[in-house]
Amino acid sequence: MVPNLEPIQIKPTENIDTLTSELYVKMTTLVTKPLSSKVVDVMHIKKSLMELCELGWLYKFVDASTGLTHGYLGFTIDIPWYSDKPCLSELFVLQTHGHGFGRVAVKFLKEQAKKYGCGLMETGATMTDEPEELKNLYEKKGKCDFTYPSFVWFLPYWNT
Repeated sequence: MVPNLEPIQIKPTENIDTLTSELYVKMTTLVTKPLSSKVVDVMHIKKSLMELCELGWLYKFVDASTGLTHGYLGFTIDIPWYSDKPCLSELFVLQTHGHGFGRVAVKFLKEQAKKYGCGLMETGATMTDEPEELKNLYEKKGKCDFTYPSFVWFLPYWNT
């Protein structure tokens, strides 16, 4: 059972070094999506996280009774090129303790999309080796409207 997790906006003054490292390690150790250190840069992760903090789009989820952080979530809001409605785009969901954090994250993302008046919400699956669990989370529990695959190429420029 997932405890009562309180979303806490991470402030620009907070230290994000541990989160930066955790994201880097997770992204570079995936088996099914092998992003190498040739394309994942720890300093760029930190810079991006600092920008998300400034925009108010980086959260940690803390167990109210123990103070333990169970996960982190980052997102952006932008107007897609094809619409006049804002779109909330999940950048990452990182579970750091326990299980079931994905359901909490999806619920929170939907609340944020409503808060910001978004007409669309997109989620990503960049940090998992268990795509069936993600499919279950987003399609069944999250009740997404449709899915489509993403395709990735490692270009020769990056591999030099």
